[in-house]
Amino acid sequence: MPIFIFNEDELVVSVLDNNAPGSGVFFNDLHTSRVDGFGTYEFSCPADCEQAPSLLPGRQILVNDNHGALHLFSIMTVDETHDSSGFVKKCKAEVAVQELNAYIVHPCNY
Repeated sequence: MPIFIFNEDELVVSVLDNNAPGSGVFFNDLHTSRVDGFGTYEFSCPADCEQAPSLLPGRQILVNDNHGALHLFSIMTVDETHDSSGFVKKCKAEVAVQELNAYIVHPCNY
């Protein structure tokens, strides 16, 4: 299950994939979702991997869930920490379209 990382122009700039040779790895991933559509995705990767610089707040990522469905998330926070495996980047993302959830958008005429 790869993680596709997009730049501001919506082009794939990096891929994290535990099964692809030469790709960065990720771990401690957790996908949560609620009935109302709100969802989060958290994951970590080595801070010194080639793909790590592309993990920035505001960028979008695309992931598959366990059922094969694609989900688009916006990275909200990226923290660098140090643990037993070395320097790690921990990313927290939210469903990309939830900014408009719970808001009523009224039609307007110009």
